[in-house]
Amino acid sequence: VEEKIKGLEKSRETAEINFERVKRLFQDKVLSKARYDEAETSFVRAKSALQGALMDAAGVKKEIAVLEKQIRDSTVTAPRAGTVTEILYSTGEFVRTGSVVLSLADLRTLNIRFYVPEKDLENIRLGAPVQIIPDAMPEKVYPGRIVTVARESEFTPKNVQTKDERVLLVYKVEAEVENSDGKLKSGMNGDIVISLDMEDDESGH
Repeated sequence: VEEKIKGLEKSRETAEINFERVKRLFQDKVLSKARYDEAETSFVRAKSALQGALMDAAGVKKEIAVLEKQIRDSTVTAPRAGTVTEILYSTGEFVRTGSVVLSLADLRTLNIRFYVPEKDLENIRLGAPVQIIPDAMPEKVYPGRIVTVARESEFTPKNVQTKDERVLLVYKVEAEVENSDGKLKSGMNGDIVISLDMEDDESGH
């Protein structure tokens, strides 16, 4: 487009110079009215062609601006660093505004959820150190610390096995664990070793 405009600008300048020359000669009665009209017509056409090209270029720029905005609007930017754990849409699928397109997790630090019976709750304190031993990697021990303790009890979740099957009400506890090697994954089961004042106590999965 730019090259076309440059060419048309040069043609307009040439036509204008020729028209001014012919006009002077016509005024001096050296050239005929027909030659004057011909030069004027060429000049007008050159100006019109340039104006049309400039309008086309402006339209193209607007279209490019719209497309660039659409690309920016369709680009998903994660609010934080992390690891993609699930992609909910495939290339070419229509995504509604506000839809969740993927799951993002910060796997460098994980929150481990476990449950303790009421009789052991007095041994649980915020900031207490814990050790995580994954079922899939029993040779590994991941250190962590307790960050939340539920204020209200709940019934033992179906996917939790406790050593004391008679206990129905438990308290949810969460520990923050450093996943430095990245081998701990969401959904893994394991044992929690809680450090007490006098001894270590092992709570179930």
